[in-house]
Amino acid sequence: SSAWHNRFYITHDVSGLQELYRGRLCQRIEAMFSRTSGPAFKNTGFPIHEMTEAAAIQADFGLYAHNNQPVHHILWVAKKAGCNELADRYLRKTMSKLYTLRGWVGDEDNGEMASWYVLSALGLHSLEGAVDEILLGSPAVTSATLHLQHGKVLKVATENQAEGNVYVRGVKWSPTGGPSRIITSNTFRYTELMGGGTLTFKMGSSPKRV
Repeated sequence: SSAWHNRFYITHDVSGLQELYRGRLCQRIEAMFSRTSGPAFKNTGFPIHEMTEAAAIQADFGLYAHNNQPVHHILWVAKKAGCNELADRYLRKTMSKLYTLRGWVGDEDNGEMASWYVLSALGLHSLEGAVDEILLGSPAVTSATLHLQHGKVLKVATENQAEGNVYVRGVKWSPTGGPSRIITSNTFRYTELMGGGTLTFKMGSSPKRV
């Protein structure tokens, strides 16, 4: 990894990171993606595979080197910070371009690369361990059913899902046996999700303006 990646690695205190960047965290992350030309790494004369893989995707992703696990938190940090347009756009672009039937960018590393995709495709991610919180992203699936412990079932559904509809316009939670409600935050309680229900994402071709 590089300083570009580690500068955003404060997953336990995203609000503090936002303050550190004086309210411009979204712009700082965007700047990393915009560096689509120039050297992707410092040439030491002995390039390793992570370097050449990063260079291969630089035109589309700047210095966001998804081929290497130390960047996998960044788009979810962006989502928690409220950088919705940036996060939704690049989450879906990453899933579409870097995970294909021909294979995916980078190496597996004990299942982490695939796990990132599975959770992101569901529109879910745990950014911080041991915290009752799940982040809500931009799901790539049309629908999915997950059979949880104790016989609980979680369904993920989408409305207006399409390749170009990458922006989340709204989220509704319908817990099993309870009334539905609109989710207005990018975060959701993990324990409530594990109780079962249906999480419905309404998708659109343009970001929701708050």
